[in-house]
Amino acid sequence: MHRFTQSCTKIIANLFEGMANYLGCIHLVSGRMRDTARLNILQANFLRYKAPP
Repeated sequence: MHRFTQSCTKIIANLFEGMANYLGCIHLVSGRMRDTARLNILQANFLRYKAPP
């Protein structure tokens, strides 16, 4: 019984980990566009502030 519970827990943990990785991949792909835009904005602001007026 104890071994069964252990294997069940391990399977559930693996499932959750896989789901988290899957969602993370989706989040990365969908967020890459926004991140790129945000990075461009940050770079523009940084260059504007760094450059002497």
